[in-house]
Order: sequence, then C-alpha cells, then structure tokens
Amino acid sequence: MKRYLCVVAIAAATLVLLPGLASGAAPVREPLVFPDELTLSAGVFCDWEGVVTFPVTQEYVTTFFDGAGNVTRMMITGRLVVTVTNVETGEDVTLNISGPSVQIDDVLTYHGPSIVFPVEGSLDFVHGRVVVTVDSEGFQHPVTMYRTTTDICALLG
Repeated sequence: MKRYLCVVAIAAATLVLLPGLASGAAPVREPLVFPDELTLSAGVFCDWEGVVTFPVTQEYVTTFFDGAGNVTRMMITGRLVVTVTNVETGEDVTLNISGPSVQIDDVLTYHGPSIVFPVEGSLDFVHGRVVVTVDSEGFQHPVTMYRTTTDICALLG
C-alpha cells in the first residue's frame, strides 16, 4: 500500500509540476513587413548609390518563447525576392533570398540564399550557411561563412 501511495504521490506531483516547466506561450507566426524600397547610400556598401525593392514578400517570422514568456528564438521562412538597382547606371539584378534564417539573441544564421549587409564596404549575395552577429544599428558582422558568394557591388558597378 505504501508503494502504491508513493507512486500516486509522484504521479500527482508530476501532473502539477510539469505543465509549469513545459509550458510557454505558443509560437507566434506573423508576416514580415518590408518597405516599398530601401536606399543604399553611395560609399556605405558599394561605391554607387543603390535602391533595393521587394517584388515578392511572402516571408513570415515565427517567434518562440520559454516558460517565462521570454523570446528564445525567431525563425524566418517563406519567399522573399529583391531587386538591387545601381541608380547611376540603371543596372539591376533580381535575387531570390528566401533563406530560411534563425535568430537567437544577436546571432543570425542564414541557411540558403540571402544578402549579407556587413558594416561597410560590400554587399554580398550568399548561398549556404552564414552566421553573423547583428549590432544595435542592424549591421551584420560575419562570424562564419560556408557558402558561395557573389559581390553585388562588383556585379552592378
């Protein structure tokens, strides 16, 4: 009988404690909103002034939470197509940069096609795994890159 009561007590404690340990807010999935266009000032990424437009914006961010309701990670999935234009020459390139990517704190990991916006001096279309840290201004600082790269500045310059 003691053994039975012990098992019942453990089962009851498990039922009481586990929901608090395992629960967290359900993930939230929201569409990402992009501007009509994004201006690239000359001398920041490329020597020329550029404009980025977003002809296809079907990306979503799914935010995951821990049991206390704190964000643990964000995953970006879906389809995103951009057109980068050199304003001075009119040359442009349209790229599928659908990723996906995952952000945990200030570390962003791309898996697949994406554009990396480093602090200055280049604008790279990459295909493969790229890990960057993101500073408070949104600039990306590459940590590791296992990828193929196309220099958009050289391509359109």
